[in-house]
Amino acid sequence: MSPVVRIAKFALSGFILFILMMCAVWLAALICLLAVYGPLEGVAFALGSISLLSIIYGMKHHRR
Repeated sequence: MSPVVRIAKFALSGFILFILMMCAVWLAALICLLAVYGPLEGVAFALGSISLLSIIYGMKHHRR
């Protein structure tokens, strides 16, 4: 296997690992909020974080 392919494979697996770790952190924060503050705060956190991502995406792809 060429060095370029090995580096690309390593970068892809590192990126996937980073995404999985971020998902695990988000899920841990959601579970903590559910345990401490109840289901309403957990739902508010989930909807708020998802809507924040959609707002950022909409601002980035807004056409005038």
